[in-house]
Amino acid sequence: MNGWEICLICHRENLWETKKQKEHLSHLPKRVAKEIMEFSFPNLPDISKGVYIYGFVKTGKTLRAAKAVMEQLHHEYVHTQIRNTFAFVETSALLQQIKNTYNAGNEETEQSIIEKYQSIDYLIFDDIGVQKTSDWAYTVLYLILNYRYENYKTTIFTSNCSLDDLSGQMGDDRIVRRIMDMCAVIEPIQ
Repeated sequence: MNGWEICLICHRENLWETKKQKEHLSHLPKRVAKEIMEFSFPNLPDISKGVYIYGFVKTGKTLRAAKAVMEQLHHEYVHTQIRNTFAFVETSALLQQIKNTYNAGNEETEQSIIEKYQSIDYLIFDDIGVQKTSDWAYTVLYLILNYRYENYKTTIFTSNCSLDDLSGQMGDDRIVRRIMDMCAVIEPIQ
């Protein structure tokens, strides 16, 4: 690297610290954004393929997922100038967002929400398996996840369920098969 390239990297690092990082943190729940900035996380998963992190409640799955995505976005921004999009959604909240579109006067549509989560470059799908799996909920999840699978979109899942448990809960293994193909599975966190 020459001096100009090093200077440019320093400039982007400064922009990350003063502006871009805050933009990405705003997509996270406040508790998660605060805690990932306060703590160090050894052995963060490589999210280049996608990750399915599962384990017991209160073991740091969501924090590890969020920190891994932030580290990836930071690296891409500073070293390659890639500006990827990022979203965090809790599965039950996603389904509720879509149900709210059925209320009179709501400007969002079911399709616009589905398309948003289909197209985001990095998506943290938090607490998959917590939702009750009706035919409608299954279809919504399938539409989002199948699109992401077919278009090589990086998805990070957190769950209290193993993939076998998730498959049993959903009564079908199509979603689980896609998760297995698009993600590295991180052993249970104790």
